[in-house]
Amino acid sequence: MYSIIRAMKYAWIAILLVPTLAAAQALSNSQEPGSLIVFPYFTTGTVTADTAVLPATEIHIGVKCPNGVICPENEPIKLNAHWVCPGSERPQSSFVCKESDFVLFTTINGKITLNPNGQSSVGNIGVPPCKHGYLVAFVVNSVDQPIKFDGLFGDAVVRLSGGAVSAYDGVPVQADPALANGAPISLGTDPFTRQSTLLFDGAAGHYTALTGQLTGDVKFDNTTVSPLYNTTSVVFLTLDVQSNFPNNPTFVPLTFYNANQAPTSTSTNFVCWQSIDIARLNAGLNQTSQTTAEGSFVSGPAAKVGISGINDTTGPATLLGLVITTEGGTPTSIEREYITAPFNNSILVPTFFALD
Repeated sequence: MYSIIRAMKYAWIAILLVPTLAAAQALSNSQEPGSLIVFPYFTTGTVTADTAVLPATEIHIGVKCPNGVICPENEPIKLNAHWVCPGSERPQSSFVCKESDFVLFTTINGKITLNPNGQSSVGNIGVPPCKHGYLVAFVVNSVDQPIKFDGLFGDAVVRLSGGAVSAYDGVPVQADPALANGAPISLGTDPFTRQSTLLFDGAAGHYTALTGQLTGDVKFDNTTVSPLYNTTSVVFLTLDVQSNFPNNPTFVPLTFYNANQAPTSTSTNFVCWQSIDIARLNAGLNQTSQTTAEGSFVSGPAAKVGISGINDTTGPATLLGLVITTEGGTPTSIEREYITAPFNNSILVPTFFALD
């Protein structure tokens, strides 16, 4: 009996400790401005709309004064930004995720407009070494140390054709709530490459944590039945990145459900970033096979899996994403598009982003 009572006692102690441990690791809030912001999708190039030549992707970054802070008028804000590219899983490309960085300047309540063609409202900027990928931007001080300044917000406009335009919100990431505004954010060191790293673990002095599982709505592909054709692509990315170094691939189990709850299981894997039509994940993810136009998907936890010869971390990985749907009057036309953001499970996955 004593052993049972003692076991119950320690079980209750463990339960009571859970809130304390959870409180020590803060989860980011995508609905509040952050000290860092992620834009999960960009594509280079231009489109012609009503005779105007426009960038295929236009990113807007705004800055507000953080809550509870009094900011001087026209306070200067400096951002460090990184274009991040997908790596190839072909051996000759060595799984390298290429990245290029640049600096942006604005002020409190200012707005920066930029595109991956090297243009911005504050002057020419660096271009990404790839056609597609994602952008990370974060506030730094005068010596380029990341700092807490939970004031970044923004969106991206995507034009896949002259008539198809949509937008999505960036994903802000806050700094440790206990840090003072303007305080330096501690950096880590990649154990393999020795690069400086941004730490997303919710611990003291770091950025808040992100998650590794997604749930979202989808419209199943229709490329055979008129009059309205459509295709759907999913965009996945991880912040578990060694910039300009070889990276282990990220594996994601996926289950799609039609409107009648019938499941179709599949999976995907990518190196740093991926955009893929759902029909390439499974040929049956179309409206004819699924018997319903709409459905949903649930991912399993993302994980990085080791590849021989690559010095990189393995195990649970962060996962962010988007769902992009296009519509048109022919199987290949893009006359309309819309972008939605999936939901997460609020289970944090500590990670780091290694800076070039």
